[in-house]
Amino acid sequence: MYKKTHSKNGRRWSSLLILLFLLITSSVPAKASPASASSIPAFSDGQWLGKFSIHAVVGFTSFTWNGFYNGDLNFTSAAGELNGDWSLKGSGTYNGTTLNGKATYNANGPLDGPSDTPHIKVEKFDIHLSITVSGTAVNTTVSLGPGDAGGLDIALVSATCSQAVGDITTPVVANYEAAGGSPTITGSFTAIRVGDLTAADAPQYMQEVGDLLDKTEALKQKATQAGGLDFNELNALVTKAEELAKALKKNSQCGLGNNKSFITVITDTIDNLANFALANPQLFTTEELGRIAYAAVRVGAMGSGAANSQQAADLQSKFAKEFDDRLTDAVDNNNCDEVTNITVAAAAIGDKGLIQQAKQAMTAICGGN
Repeated sequence: MYKKTHSKNGRRWSSLLILLFLLITSSVPAKASPASASSIPAFSDGQWLGKFSIHAVVGFTSFTWNGFYNGDLNFTSAAGELNGDWSLKGSGTYNGTTLNGKATYNANGPLDGPSDTPHIKVEKFDIHLSITVSGTAVNTTVSLGPGDAGGLDIALVSATCSQAVGDITTPVVANYEAAGGSPTITGSFTAIRVGDLTAADAPQYMQEVGDLLDKTEALKQKATQAGGLDFNELNALVTKAEELAKALKKNSQCGLGNNKSFITVITDTIDNLANFALANPQLFTTEELGRIAYAAVRVGAMGSGAANSQQAADLQSKFAKEFDDRLTDAVDNNNCDEVTNITVAAAAIGDKGLIQQAKQAMTAICGGN
């Protein structure tokens, strides 16, 4: 039991934690990746089920918060408008000099907005705190209603008639930064049109999608913290994404000729992992970068079947520059193994100029073998 002298202190910290760790603290528009001029990503008419997953490590002056959220969405799209609901569950831990403990989160509310920008609003948000603040135990549940929080806009990054992917990371990062934190956030948002599932139970299918998103977000956090990827995990996730994609109809109304265009469940995840690796190239061997590039092509983050052509072109350009720099070093050091790895990597990203340069280097350094 608490003493009354502690209640004011407990309420003060409870209010602060709500501010810091509430997913929907304000309405911050997400910045979508560039879309093609001929098609703005939007939900097709029909019933949709969605999932989102967010993993976060947020540093503050005296403590660090480490937690995750998993969300479900159920809505319809009709005549350019969305109507439905969402729910969320999550947990987090606090570790610091004066603040330690944990919390669990449960939330729900309506979903509406235009078909290219779903807007989620808070109807109820329960936060159960079990923490110690400067030696004082705080064990309480705080319930928020519609007037205590704003909403969250999620701009779509890409969409087919069957699937859609949105940017949920940008607004969440903005919210934590506005609360004074230094966040490392990874997040995914995807939705599937129920009518485009073939011989599959929609709720069970979405459970598998949710598990996939959660595992990929955990892998991104692990990569960020450890400075490297577990490629066995990466390959398993890519394979699972491809299996899930097979349950979707590839019908002509999508207007996309390459099957890879439909593999969007994990596309943004691999794109983020690839950009992480390219921003930290010293952590990866050329063979490892080549494997990431190949995965990016497999899931439609890069290559002719990419869901977002501009995003794919930018990613290919980054890979090409990194491999070109490494080829120069390999030639200068007469490193046949490295030249061989670069040749394979160049083929993976489909850069004809780099492929030709790498083959010429192989002939000169490796004797054509």
